[in-house]
Amino acid sequence: MPGKQQPVLRLPRYSLIILAASLLIAMVAWVAIRSAGPTKDSSPKLVVPTTAASVVPAAVIETPTPPPSSRPAKVSLAATSEISKRPSASASPSPTPDRSSASPTPSPTPSSAAPVVLTATYKTGASWGEGFIGWLTVRNKGDKSVPWSVTVTFPSRADVRLGPVWNAQATTSGDTVTFTGGPLEPGRSVDAGFSAGKSSEGKVTPVSCSIAGRPCE
Repeated sequence: MPGKQQPVLRLPRYSLIILAASLLIAMVAWVAIRSAGPTKDSSPKLVVPTTAASVVPAAVIETPTPPPSSRPAKVSLAATSEISKRPSASASPSPTPDRSSASPTPSPTPSSAAPVVLTATYKTGASWGEGFIGWLTVRNKGDKSVPWSVTVTFPSRADVRLGPVWNAQATTSGDTVTFTGGPLEPGRSVDAGFSAGKSSEGKVTPVSCSIAGRPCE
C-alpha cells in the first residue's frame, strides 16, 4: 500500500507580491514613527545661567585681594627694621684725631751730622824733578775698630804715576788714587806713604782729598 503523501501548500504568485509590499509598508511606517518622535541627544549641553548675579568672576576666585590691614603691617615692619640699622642722627660722631697737633716723627739724622770717627791728613814729602813722596795720616776718633779709605785726586797736568805703597793698599783710576787699610783701633792712628813719578816741575798738590765723604784736614 503506497505511503501517504503530505499535502503541499502552494500559494498563488500574487500572494508573495502582496506579502512583500506589506512588509515594505510596515518598515516605512516604523521609520516615520521614529523620525516624528523625540530624539535623544547624547552630547553634553551647555547650561547658561539665567541670572547674571550668580556668576562669580574667575579673577576674584583665583587671586583674592589680601585684606587692607595686612599691607601696612608689612611695610611698617620693614621700615622699622631699616630705621633700626641706621645710626642715630642725634648721636655725636667720634672725634677725629687732630694730626696737625701730633708730635712730628723725627727725621733720621743725615750722614753729614754723624759724629766724626775717622780723619785724614795729606802732605807731600820729598819732591824732585821726575817724582815725589806723599804721606797720609789716618786717625780713629771713635770707640770701635773700623776700616778706612782715603781718596786723593791729582791734577792731570802732573801725570802722576803711582809707585810703591806702604801701610796701605792702593787702586788707581785715571788721576785718582784710593788708599785703604785697617781695621784701625779706637784712639789710634796710622801713617801710610807712597812714591810716585810725575811729569810737571815743582811740588805736586792734590786737587782733592777725602775720607768717609769728608775732606781731609
